[in-house]
Amino acid sequence: MSILALLLSGAGLVAAGMSDRASNGIERGFRAALAIALGTGAWAASYAAWRMAFGTPGAAKDVVLALAGAAALAAFRRRLAAPAQGREPAPRWLYALFASACAVGAAAFVEHTVRFPDGGWDAWMIWNLRARFLARAADLHSAFSPAMAFLAHQDYPWLLPGAVAQAFSTFGESRMV
Repeated sequence: MSILALLLSGAGLVAAGMSDRASNGIERGFRAALAIALGTGAWAASYAAWRMAFGTPGAAKDVVLALAGAAALAAFRRRLAAPAQGREPAPRWLYALFASACAVGAAAFVEHTVRFPDGGWDAWMIWNLRARFLARAADLHSAFSPAMAFLAHQDYPWLLPGAVAQAFSTFGESRMV
């Protein structure tokens, strides 16, 4: 249900924010990536809001988020497609440069993930620490305590820790999360 809530809320936000329908495959791919990013943000923000208002969220939070996303998607979906515009093709060297940049980025991600499975300093000191506080604590006082070490940044927002804490509660506290 969490994945459905994430995808529907992101798709609803993209449909609400774009004034017309996608005209080609590239634009649809861009909108799909944008929907995943916005859906992850909405999923984490709803976790924070639900947690502060009602306590530990259950499946009801994801149901509400999925219904809100589906309603937004239905309300804004009936738009006409933008008229097709003539475009000049990009040069082949630009495609090759883009593909090599993607390959270098993917290799760096794999290398860093294998070498530091718990993430870099920011990951384990700030984001994963806060996510563990949010996933384990019955109340929220420990996650925002002024007695917490200064370098743990108790003032940072919940976007990433909220997403990680929800994944911890769904899949367990494993390195895969």
